[in-house]
Amino acid sequence: MKKAVCFIGPSGVGKSFYAKLLVKELGFARPKTITTRRPRPDDDNHIYFSPEEFLDMIRNGALLEWDEYSGNYYGIMLDEFQSLTLDKKNNGVVMDLTLNGCKQVKELHGEVIVIALLPDDVSWLKKRLVERGVNGIDEIEKRMKIAEGDMDVIGKIDASVVYCRFEPENTDEVLGDIVRAIREGGKR
Repeated sequence: MKKAVCFIGPSGVGKSFYAKLLVKELGFARPKTITTRRPRPDDDNHIYFSPEEFLDMIRNGALLEWDEYSGNYYGIMLDEFQSLTLDKKNNGVVMDLTLNGCKQVKELHGEVIVIALLPDDVSWLKKRLVERGVNGIDEIEKRMKIAEGDMDVIGKIDASVVYCRFEPENTDEVLGDIVRAIREGGKR
């Protein structure tokens, strides 16, 4: 069975960015996320469904995990995850999830490496969400409120914590911390 790595952390911290780096640099696979949210420009990792279609997938047991976040549903298809874990062409599977989604994956898959990506300074998180330009101020405030609650909970769960920095010149250092956490099996 391939390593399954779950990134958890607040919106805007870099979960998707570092998941893409694991795919590019270390040969990991990343399942597509299905969602009911509005499409974003340059978004190649989401498949969009209506809320009704999403709820049907939940009822039919088609999802590995799912959650409602900021008024939209997000999830990962069970059959795609299973296919990626059996594929000999990759070195593992990486997902960026909510806390609840991560819990569901741990219950179904067992051996999961959980890595909490947290900002080294919370002040840049809101700035990054604004600069992305994909959410209105009300949505950003909603995400920041969720982030505050998530960061309180993340400190109390069994996960390796990696602190992310806002400056791009720190990318290699953060990626190195993530790789160490994976090699250590997600142990603190």
